[in-house]
Amino acid sequence: MSGAEPGKPELPPGVSKTLLQQTKLAAEAEHADNTSEQKRQQGKKVRYGEIVQLKHVLTNKYIHMCTSQTSQRDKNNMMVSLVPC
Repeated sequence: MSGAEPGKPELPPGVSKTLLQQTKLAAEAEHADNTSEQKRQQGKKVRYGEIVQLKHVLTNKYIHMCTSQTSQRDKNNMMVSLVPC
């Protein structure tokens, strides 16, 4: 029988509530930083070599380039995918 509260998933072994809370706080802080940076950079010209984030507006997902995998169609290119925000 599980010790988790009804309706709440059980934590994986080795993961404490404190670690989960810290991770959530870190994710929220990163999201706030990203939002702030987007507002700061909005309207500025993109220069060669700058890091950019491309967001697909309809799905609310970011385009992600995987640096460790090549494309399935063309092995000379890196794999690109859409990832949730």
